[in-house]
Amino acid sequence: MTDKKFGINTGVIMLLILASLSCKKNDDYRDQFTGNYTFTVMEESWMAGQPTVYDTFNYDGTIRRYATGDEEIDLCGEDTMLIPSRSITIHFMDKILYNTNEGIIISEVNEDGGLVTKGSHHYYHYGEFIGEDSISFAVEGLGSLGGGWD
Repeated sequence: MTDKKFGINTGVIMLLILASLSCKKNDDYRDQFTGNYTFTVMEESWMAGQPTVYDTFNYDGTIRRYATGDEEIDLCGEDTMLIPSRSITIHFMDKILYNTNEGIIISEVNEDGGLVTKGSHHYYHYGEFIGEDSISFAVEGLGSLGGGWD
């Protein structure tokens, strides 16, 4: 009787192993673009009647899959055409002085690493991933008549 139970248990375990190996995993193409990044931020700011100021600095930030609620901290909170399953959240700098939000943008990314150009009347961004560990993008048009930041 023990040999019979052993044979049945072994058979069940083999079926479970086989079933787990044959299951397809749902890979999310965005995962290849997520992780920790060191951003080189080239900032341009202006104010009416003042000279334009340029600054460059490094920031250790992250890129991750979009999560519900990220649109509330996006620099461009006006985006109503968000497609969550194609979107990533890019945190590329700390708080922006005139803005209550962090330096965070949400962008759609295609499978080839291109960022889908996004914008509204207050700002826009565009760019692409370059190789496996680099991204180049621009955020422009932030500000109003009295001053702004790119």
